[in-house]
Amino acid sequence: MNHYIKCIYKKSIFESDKGYYIGLCKIIDTNDEEIEPFINKTMTFTGYFPSLQIDDTYLFYGELVDHYKYGIQYQ
Repeated sequence: MNHYIKCIYKKSIFESDKGYYIGLCKIIDTNDEEIEPFINKTMTFTGYFPSLQIDDTYLFYGELVDHYKYGIQYQ
């Protein structure tokens, strides 16, 4: 099963010229039980995207990871 989060993009922490983003989003829905405790909370996400607009809603497919340096994030 492909896990997803539906979230509102809030802020960019880093954007590369090749489309790699590190940002913050507020999670509003998910199909992953592990992420359900984060609904209505802000989480860091990472990945490659064509472009993102602040306050727009997105559906991201991926997984929850615990980065050794930056902690819990959606990748």
